[in-house]
Amino acid sequence: MLKSLFHPWRWLIAIAMLVGLWFSVDSLVSWRATLSIWREVSLLGLAFAFLLFFCSHLLRALRIQIYVFKTKTELGGEQASFLAVAKFSAMHQFSNNLLPMRLGELAFPLLARRYFGGSWQERFSQLFWLRVLDAVFVGAVLILLAGMLIVERLDFNALAVLLLLLAALLSVLWCFGLRFGSKLLDRWGWFKVSYIKHLYSTIRHYAPENIGVLARLMLCTLLAWVCKLSALAIVVQLLSQLSITSALFATLAAEISSLLPVHGVAGAGSFEAAFVGGSILTQAWDVQLVAIAVNVHLFVFFSTLIITMALLPFNIRRSSMEAVDV
Repeated sequence: MLKSLFHPWRWLIAIAMLVGLWFSVDSLVSWRATLSIWREVSLLGLAFAFLLFFCSHLLRALRIQIYVFKTKTELGGEQASFLAVAKFSAMHQFSNNLLPMRLGELAFPLLARRYFGGSWQERFSQLFWLRVLDAVFVGAVLILLAGMLIVERLDFNALAVLLLLLAALLSVLWCFGLRFGSKLLDRWGWFKVSYIKHLYSTIRHYAPENIGVLARLMLCTLLAWVCKLSALAIVVQLLSQLSITSALFATLAAEISSLLPVHGVAGAGSFEAAFVGGSILTQAWDVQLVAIAVNVHLFVFFSTLIITMALLPFNIRRSSMEAVDV
């Protein structure tokens, strides 16, 4: 699998996307016109968007601390500090934003094992379940956004209630799936394959089953996504006259693009294409959408870079009590 990720053709496609984006922006809008949009942006609004974006990072770090480091991992006899986990989470997120083809996900098990210990199976399984949580809520938001296209008027209060009810339903389905998943796999005969049985048993072993822990994880996931999508939607509206529905569709599509098996270096090209594709679901094509997509992508990249750099001075200690710097 790793050999496939590092295959040269994937890197060639990623670099081609980056080069293609550069020439596309230069020919359609021009880089000067694209970047000049920032001159008219309200600094107060931009600061508020950055604050929401920063809160989404803190909530993701809190989610990791609740699930990954809640009881098992100790540093010098003490539980992992929130600052240490926040730094670890920021480095993981920045790796995801920088590297193509989901290679940044490898930073999670690598850094977790280096600074907090644990087995490869444990760290990969934990990453798997965190991504399942993200997928659950992205799916929920997609369902609700699809509802926006059906109804003419959006009631945000009703939307919030529906989202909470959907989260509660998904929690019940989560517990049901964990309990009866092995029986279903056994009935379908998949457990006859030893590799699948071992893989399921390993991942299942590290699944968050405690209702209290699961509820806190889902709440953190919900709030993290709300903060991030709200931050990006605010940036979109600071840069353009797009409606809130178009902004949400565009930003969510851009976020989902990072899950593709192949995307550009630092997401360049794939992020912008997904952003434009999501926005034209609710409005007509406009060449300025390309400029908006590029600037939103720059906001994501540089905001993550600033957060990561701000957290770098904090030390992450090994479980052997040896202080190290990243």
